Amino acid sequence: MSEAVDYEVSAHYVSSLAKVMEAQRLLHVCPCDALALLENPWASRWWPGSVVESAFVAVRRDFGDEALRAVASALLQQHMTPGLAPAISWLVALAGVRPSALFSRLDLLAMTLLRGVRFEWKADGHRGGVVRVCYPEAGPDPQVRVEVWRGIFEQVFAVTHHQGSVTDLHVERGVVMARLAWE
Repeated sequence: MSEAVDYEVSAHYVSSLAKVMEAQRLLHVCPCDALALLENPWASRWWPGSVVESAFVAVRRDFGDEALRAVASALLQQHMTPGLAPAISWLVALAGVRPSALFSRLDLLAMTLLRGVRFEWKADGHRGGVVRVCYPEAGPDPQVRVEVWRGIFEQVFAVTHHQGSVTDLHVERGVVMARLAWE
């Protein structure tokens, strides 16, 4: 019998998540294995994604979908500060960067944070498209991935200064799919 394939998250991702979870006073809900890596994120360069996902499962279980989206949004903000956010704001002001510029490059933007997760973007005109986030296997609670990605997508709209919508967001066998549109 083969071992289950897991995706991995970087120590930087875990460190940012620890800061977010501490700031939002959520560390106490984490399972022991997730808490151990959140307390010492730099002990390894890469961590099993399933362990980090168990922290997300606990947040959703104890505080609901809105709290989980807030964690995901804050996690993206934490990654972009201080270096990336000003650059994106500058590009938005100068060139009117559309969300599609970021959605079409999710694989590049996430390569230092996630391993074993693929991203696909299919534009549907100039103001929308479909994104697929492909995990190697289904997670323990599919709705956790839905809410995490909803929070991330909404944050991308905020960063690019576009009013956007996330519709038809669902998971099928480890693949998160969403239709994204913006004005």
